[in-house]
Amino acid sequence: MSAAAQQQPAAPAEPLRDLIEGRLDYLTWDRPWLIWNGGTSIDLRRPFWLAARLWRNKPCWHSYDRQHYQFGPAADSRYSLKFDRIGDGILLRKRDGFGFVNVATYFEHAMMRSNGRRVIVDVSEQSFLFRPDPSDEVFGVEYFHDGNTARIPAGAEHAICKIGTESACLFAAAEPRGFVCMKFDGPTTRDLLARKAAGDIRATRIGSCAVTGREGEGK
Repeated sequence: MSAAAQQQPAAPAEPLRDLIEGRLDYLTWDRPWLIWNGGTSIDLRRPFWLAARLWRNKPCWHSYDRQHYQFGPAADSRYSLKFDRIGDGILLRKRDGFGFVNVATYFEHAMMRSNGRRVIVDVSEQSFLFRPDPSDEVFGVEYFHDGNTARIPAGAEHAICKIGTESACLFAAAEPRGFVCMKFDGPTTRDLLARKAAGDIRATRIGSCAVTGREGEGK
């Protein structure tokens, strides 16, 4: 883990409040989680860990779906927020008995699914909320079969994914069943992003597409 990822941000001297908007450029957990707005960027790790430090060892809740993640303090929650060091894993552990929720895993999945898109991050003393910008209209794909691979519709591999060009999306892949998108397949997604960060892959663009459901099951 990088030294930057382990830095301890100071506790906020005034009420925690931040609204961050821009395009997400996420590579891996131990690299900057950049949100770009124009020519400037914000590293999302700092407000995330400021909030986590404020709520550390306190009862907390969380909420998650395909692309949003939210957590915050709640006195009646069955879970407490736990972590050893800033930058490492972070959990919600049951206050009584055994059991936990892996905050790092859920939040990273939300960032990977929203990667390349405009996002909104609303940080306050009540919650940390990460979600896609609802005004950002992007190309949609659907899971097919029973896995986390999405089908690329015929023609979109060129029009949207730009395969064979310098601006090809790194998540587009060819299989015997056709072209597929790997952006939403957690372990594969993480591996491709790590390869991009290491400069070990030719296609480097993070496409802004979104998963909209599963074929045959509606939205």
